[in-house]
Amino acid sequence: MVQLAAMLASEVGQFFKVSRPRLRLLVACGGAAGLASAYNTPLAGALFIAEIVLQTLAIEALGPLIVSAVTATLVVRHWIGMKPIFSASDFSAPVDIDVLPIICLGILLGILAPLFLLLLDGSRKLFQRLRLPPPLSIGLGGLFVGWISMSTPEVWGNGHAVVEALLNDPLTLSFVASILLFKILATTLAVGSGTIGGVFTPSLLIGAATGWLSAVAAHLLIPSLTIDPVIFAALGMGAFLAGTTHAPVMAILMVFEMTLDANLLLPLILVAMTARTISGALHPKSIYSQPMGRHDQRRRAHHLLHIGDIMAAPSHVIAAKASIEAAGQAFLRTTADQLWVIDDQGGYQGHLSLDRLQSDSTTDEPFENALVEELLAPSRAFLRVNGSLADALVIFVESGARILPVTGSDQRLLGEITRHDVLLALEGEASPSPPASL
Repeated sequence: MVQLAAMLASEVGQFFKVSRPRLRLLVACGGAAGLASAYNTPLAGALFIAEIVLQTLAIEALGPLIVSAVTATLVVRHWIGMKPIFSASDFSAPVDIDVLPIICLGILLGILAPLFLLLLDGSRKLFQRLRLPPPLSIGLGGLFVGWISMSTPEVWGNGHAVVEALLNDPLTLSFVASILLFKILATTLAVGSGTIGGVFTPSLLIGAATGWLSAVAAHLLIPSLTIDPVIFAALGMGAFLAGTTHAPVMAILMVFEMTLDANLLLPLILVAMTARTISGALHPKSIYSQPMGRHDQRRRAHHLLHIGDIMAAPSHVIAAKASIEAAGQAFLRTTADQLWVIDDQGGYQGHLSLDRLQSDSTTDEPFENALVEELLAPSRAFLRVNGSLADALVIFVESGARILPVTGSDQRLLGEITRHDVLLALEGEASPSPPASL
């Protein structure tokens, strides 16, 4: 769903020939919309794409992501209602658990998360050493998963049905333990072989099963300790997600929006932050660092990109010898608040602002016969087409401008670029490509 939404957004952007930075943001918005609609999690979906994929919380990126995710969620809720993706009767009651068991669960899952990441990495390396063609490698992984599913069919799929069962059905300790073990094994083999699919929802299942087992095991070891396995299953999802993604705020919001239970919020914060702290101390990389690590060179590419690579054609241009009346008509045809002024050879002369035109129209001096060049604003910053994006950002910050013209070495006006596009380009090139799967 996420990949399809992102691909559709890419097709739309290419059809309308949007600039590369805006196309990258459009694809990210498609991914956020797909994630939000699939899991009924608008805020967490937007934050996931911003924090993990784009690796920025700048409002230039986060704002559009939230709008697209919320819009997609509203459309889905119009058709299927506001039912949370995971529901349980126990969620309606206040969570009454001591702080110590919650912290212990966070520590446990903070330790298990790096172990799971090491298993995934080891499986990838094992299949790479086999040097099999991709079809054979994927087929071998599918053979192993199929063999596992013959004894435990619950390992099939993303694990949503099993999580629902953990939250609502009476299950035995041995059954949940076998599902946890074989799901980890099946996911590890599938990911290592290169099978197309995600680890996001399987991570939720692993966390939920571990939380459920922890609550049951704690009661068996200490009969006086009563912990609701359903609550611990929900907390386990958030803790394991935080430990594997290293994005605790996203994990907290994700589980909260999946359950729509405010009673879980405070324990979720505690368990997710604990798991993230332990996991980060044991293993610096997240579950998405491995596929993203192949793009380390692109993280430095923004220093090599030039302004000309992402600039747009100048859209609001007027001749210096044009009349003020012509300038007024030009402003009426656009929403821009300035016009680029050029001479007869196309050389950039400066800009005419709408404020300057309006202020001069209120004076007593006649200006019907005045020319645009007579009302040019004082010298304003401009960008060179061969300048770097890093240089462009410095000029934008120093000038405080929202949009600047781009000129060649001969001072000819070649294009224009907005601060928004520069920020998006820097964020996109400094960030790795989106992970192949979620």
